[in-house]
Amino acid sequence: MIILVLLGLLGCRKSPAANPEFTDAASYLVRIFDSGTDAERAFGIRALEREIYLGMDIEGSNVLDRSLIPAPLGDEDVADLDHPGRDLDDNLAMAVGIHNTYPPDEMAPVLLLTDQTPVEPTSDIYERSFLEGQDCWLDRECAVLRTVNDVNRKNIAYSARYDLYKDYRWVDLGLPDPSEVEDGEEAVNEGEPRWAVQVRSWVIEPTYGDGITIYQSFAMEVWVPRDCRGFVRDGSEENRDGGDWTADSCAYGTARMQAMWFETEIASSNDQDLIEATTRGGMNAGMEAFDKWVEEN
Repeated sequence: MIILVLLGLLGCRKSPAANPEFTDAASYLVRIFDSGTDAERAFGIRALEREIYLGMDIEGSNVLDRSLIPAPLGDEDVADLDHPGRDLDDNLAMAVGIHNTYPPDEMAPVLLLTDQTPVEPTSDIYERSFLEGQDCWLDRECAVLRTVNDVNRKNIAYSARYDLYKDYRWVDLGLPDPSEVEDGEEAVNEGEPRWAVQVRSWVIEPTYGDGITIYQSFAMEVWVPRDCRGFVRDGSEENRDGGDWTADSCAYGTARMQAMWFETEIASSNDQDLIEATTRGGMNAGMEAFDKWVEEN
């Protein structure tokens, strides 16, 4: 309760709405994680990369400048997932971006930790089990890493323990657009690969915790290398709301963005802005923790 009261006193400023292009790309990547082709996944990440740089000041110190509220997912976006089957329009949503200091290759070993609590500071339990890819994903001998995670989200106001399914996929952003690939042919990158990471997570059933109920939850994430081979500004672009930030792919490390769609009920407060602000802070803390772990290990 104390955390929620403090957030209320500080003022839970609302994140701005994402533009349709951002939501379209994010939901598309949820939908085609398994059902799409490599070329389609690369196309979707490249489209989202542009929207991240134009919609978020990913190098900014204030998480509000690095956050957006996407539109709801559609039934077709989660049709291949086992999930609670509730009305998707009942979800709140939040997207947070960040500049991670290290490139995807250097962050990837974190994903093979069985204890994920070092990079999940809002959980006191985060035990990872591997369903597929544990021995081959890191070296890209296989494309997909599939996990199920025993998670206990906990703070002074509530706790909830549940199973979270979370999958990761290597995607070569150097693949051609799907329109350039003939039907029945495999997309081929004739040049140097540009490896990104695509992530999708979800719960399969509601969780009734102590002070909180999680009715449904879906998330997607991308890790895109800042290697000057992606979105580069030419001066013709306009940032969201006339923002003056200048970040693009010409830097170092990773442009990382996570979007969540979630339906929760908190016993101590059901103020929507408060729940969004709490979620935004937790997402940001987790992404910041990656840099700390990689630096120390």
